[in-house]
Amino acid sequence: MYTIILKIKEGELVALQQSQPASDTRVLLEVLPTPAGPNTEKQLRNTIAAANCPAAIGLDYQAQTTDALDSFEGLMAQIPATDRPKVAPVLHLGSGPRAFSTAAAHADNHSGVLYLRAKVITLCANPAEQALDLIESKRFDPKRVRLVVDFGDIDDPNAYEDWVGDIGIKAAANSPFADVSIAATSYPGSISKLQPGWSKFVRHEMEIWQNRAQGRGIHFADYGCRSTAFPPPPRKFALPVLAQLRYTLRDEYLVYRGETLKSDRQQHYKIGADMVRKIEYFGPEFSWGDLNIESLGRGLGGPRGRSQIISYETAHHLLATEALVSRRSGL
Repeated sequence: MYTIILKIKEGELVALQQSQPASDTRVLLEVLPTPAGPNTEKQLRNTIAAANCPAAIGLDYQAQTTDALDSFEGLMAQIPATDRPKVAPVLHLGSGPRAFSTAAAHADNHSGVLYLRAKVITLCANPAEQALDLIESKRFDPKRVRLVVDFGDIDDPNAYEDWVGDIGIKAAANSPFADVSIAATSYPGSISKLQPGWSKFVRHEMEIWQNRAQGRGIHFADYGCRSTAFPPPPRKFALPVLAQLRYTLRDEYLVYRGETLKSDRQQHYKIGADMVRKIEYFGPEFSWGDLNIESLGRGLGGPRGRSQIISYETAHHLLATEALVSRRSGL
C-alpha cells in the first residue's frame, strides 16, 4: 500500500485526473495556507468527481488560515451527494472537539473512514500512542482510522532510520488502526543552488523503508517529488523561471535545472529530448506523464507553464512509486 501527499495545485490535480491509482493507493490532498482561487476550487471538485482512486481521498484543511471546518463543510455542500463518499477528512493530533465531531459525522454518513495525520515533532516521541489515546478518548473505532505518521522533511537520514527501526516498528506492531503509514521526503526545498544540468538525490525515505520497515506492517508514504514546503503565492505578473524536470527513479530523484531564464519552450524541448535518451527513462507507455515528456522531446506541444511540467512529473512519480512499493512488498 502506498500513500501520496499532494498539494492542491493545478499540476497535482491534473496528474491525479490523468492517472489510474492502484486499488490500495491512498491520496492525501493538502489545502494551501492561502485561500484557493475559484479555478482551483472548481478543479478540486472536478478531480473528486472524476477520481479513479478506489480509496477515499483524504482532504486536509489543517493548514488553511481561514476556518478549516467551514471550508471542508462548504466543499461538501458544493459536490453531489454521490461524490461525498470519495472524500475522507484528515484530522491531526491537535484537532479540537468540533473538528473531530465534523470528521466523525462525515465518516459515519459518507466515507466510512477518516485519516489521522500524526506529525513527528521530536525523535523521542511516539505519535502512534498519542493518536490512539485521542481516538479512544473520542470513542471512535480505530479500525476506521488510517494513521499516517508524518516525519516530514528528512534532515538527518541516520536519525530517521533509527526512528523508523525503533519507534516506527513499535507503532505498527499490533496496531488497532485500519493501517499505519510513515510519510517522509528527502527532496530539497529548493534546487536554486544546483549547477545547471542534471543532478541526482537519494530517496532516503524509500531506502530506509525498504531496509527497516518493509514487511513489518508499516506502509510507505511520501510527498511526491516535492519537499513539505508550501509554494509561495502566485505573482500577479508571472516572471520567467528556470526550466526544470524532476523525474523519480527507484532509489533516486533525477533533476534537471535550466541554464538561463527563458519563457520560451525550447528549454523544455531540450529537457524532453535529453530525458528520453537516458537509460533511466521508463518509456512513453509507462504513464501519461512519460508520454508527454516524450512529446516534448519530439518538439511537440510544450508546457504553458511550470504547473504543466509538475503534472507530468507527478503522474510519473505516482505510478513509478506504486510499482516499486508493490514489488518490494512482494505483491
